[in-house]
Amino acid sequence: MIIKLDHKNRRARLCLRSTELLEVLREAEETNPSIAGLAVNVDTSSLWLLAAVCNTRTRWLANPPVFPREVRSLWHPEYAEYTLEGTPGQPYGSLVQHFNIVEHNMSFRRSEVQSLLQPDEVILSLTNFPSYLPPFFQSPVTSLPSSNPVTFLPSLPNLLPIPSYLPAFFTQSSNPQLPPCLLYPIFFQSPVTSQPSLPNLQLGCTDFTHPTAAPDLTAGASRSLFFPEDAITQSHPRFKALTRNIRERRKEKVAINVPIYVDLKTPRPFVEDLSEYGDDGSSAAAAKDDHIYMDAMGFGMGCCCLQMTFQACNINEARVLYDHLTPLCPIMLALTAASPIYRGYLADVDCRWDIIAASVDCRTREERGLEPLRNDRFVIPKSRYGSVDMYLSKCGARYNDIPLVYDKKIEQKLLDGKVDDQMALHISHLFIRDSISLFSERIHQDDVREMDHFENIQSTNWQSMRFKIPPINSNIGWRVEFRPCEVQLTDFENAAFGVFIVLLTRAILTFKLNMLIPISKVDENMVNCQKRNAVLEQRLWFRRDLLSRDCDKGDDTSQMTVSEIINGKGNEFVGLIPLVRQYLGNLDMDADTACTIGQYLNFISARAAGTAMTTAAWMRNFVTSHPEYKQDSVVSEGINYDLIVACSGITQGKRACEELLGGIPKTKTTEDIPKAMKKIIQMTCLAPRHAE
Repeated sequence: MIIKLDHKNRRARLCLRSTELLEVLREAEETNPSIAGLAVNVDTSSLWLLAAVCNTRTRWLANPPVFPREVRSLWHPEYAEYTLEGTPGQPYGSLVQHFNIVEHNMSFRRSEVQSLLQPDEVILSLTNFPSYLPPFFQSPVTSLPSSNPVTFLPSLPNLLPIPSYLPAFFTQSSNPQLPPCLLYPIFFQSPVTSQPSLPNLQLGCTDFTHPTAAPDLTAGASRSLFFPEDAITQSHPRFKALTRNIRERRKEKVAINVPIYVDLKTPRPFVEDLSEYGDDGSSAAAAKDDHIYMDAMGFGMGCCCLQMTFQACNINEARVLYDHLTPLCPIMLALTAASPIYRGYLADVDCRWDIIAASVDCRTREERGLEPLRNDRFVIPKSRYGSVDMYLSKCGARYNDIPLVYDKKIEQKLLDGKVDDQMALHISHLFIRDSISLFSERIHQDDVREMDHFENIQSTNWQSMRFKIPPINSNIGWRVEFRPCEVQLTDFENAAFGVFIVLLTRAILTFKLNMLIPISKVDENMVNCQKRNAVLEQRLWFRRDLLSRDCDKGDDTSQMTVSEIINGKGNEFVGLIPLVRQYLGNLDMDADTACTIGQYLNFISARAAGTAMTTAAWMRNFVTSHPEYKQDSVVSEGINYDLIVACSGITQGKRACEELLGGIPKTKTTEDIPKAMKKIIQMTCLAPRHAE
């Protein structure tokens, strides 16, 4: 997130420069044929896994693409014009030594952007900008010409039938072009952007962006009272199209209501006069008492997060990772909580999850169960952004205890194509959603050669986990994406959580751990983990016996604190960090890597135990202890400025914050793995390839 600081007037504003910066940041990528050519046809996460790293039990892919050494980062547009998405220039490898380069690469990417900024601009990995203040209400423009090239598709089943190639992917005689089995998953981290919220006019600020931009109440994509069109990225038409199509499909603006944090002087009931923003009454009707009201996709879909994608050996291993990581999603969301402020008010939640879910909720009133079904096909319990609804493995199927909404015709077509029951249900569940964005020239395709129709639906089912099938005619294998974590202020924290999750996947596969709990309890955990100070005050469902893969054992859950889940509970529960340490004890690590990983695990242990605060708790404490805070839940412009300056100081290492980081971390992170290890990789990987 790019922020401009006005030190003289103590103001922090979001800087609308991402399109301009992307042109410079992407020069190395676009001028290199081996990357530029691939990026046209492959989604961002797929590109990461094209160059699988070899180890002693695998070989390079038959024709691995060449990634030039100088391309150390890749950059992509995101929803907001003040946000950037950066990923490593090459996928991280499978060796334990690769854990020691993650933080260094994150720091490199941050410095790469900072070098292009003005002296009064900073780049911060905030989950949510604390205080958005729109310009004073102006008479809206009556009409604007539309140049949007994206077509809204109201009837997906007729326009996008289940692609003919899908059944073949899920049978046991799967795609012969899949890569050889890897010893461990390849992974990458991607801090994905953030989009905040806006406080009211009483705070006296006339804008929250630089340059100033006003919302368009009558002709804009969102018709928001607060969020301007210019704050949506200008580099790609998809994002405005998504915003417009979600609103048009829903037949009304999205309505986001976040419970306000009630302090001593917070008005009761807390009700805003939205007519000051130009409301015609529709927003007031959608707003709830004692809640912070927001009305645009921008308040959620720009939110920053930390996502990780793992490559599996085959479809079965991918199912195992998908299922056993699913119960971890609420645990990690509580641990990474980092967004307690919306539209300039303190909220009674610490996480972004439900805000994003509401910001992209395209369900009609019929689909939400508010009116009888007449024109729509299903009553759908959740937004298209939500937690996982089912496990995919045979063992996991026993824990699918909530009713699943799915398209029976699509399920039958998959079953006829010899796809197993669980996978057929999963795919047919995705296809209960309509497409919400599609280029008109991409409607008619050869589904034997292209996957756009499937990815159009898959990529807009934003669930806490994503099961990724291999692209057609590609060396990319089966992948699983872990999506719940909120992004942290420092590269140390982000690397720690990324490395921890990958280590958990290795422990799951090595020890054959069983994390499965009833999916209904995962849903319950997803609600409770977002509550204020959930990491210390909430008890979440978790499996007690992790070492038994006995699927017939049934519900073996109990409610535990996050600290008990992470650190263990005496003889009653082993804890996730002790299991990871046990896994690491069997590896031969160099001293620098051991030092770095040890600090990561110590930090996560401290965060779970409460000796290191969550970002959300630290921000809330910063605001409530600020001398300008009036105990009324309002985060004023001055408080917001001081908070952003403090965050910038912590990010840059200029401000010590032991209460947030659990100490003063000094890892041994490096740019690359030791030369000796690289030489071993070359000897074990390239020699068999040359012998062919």
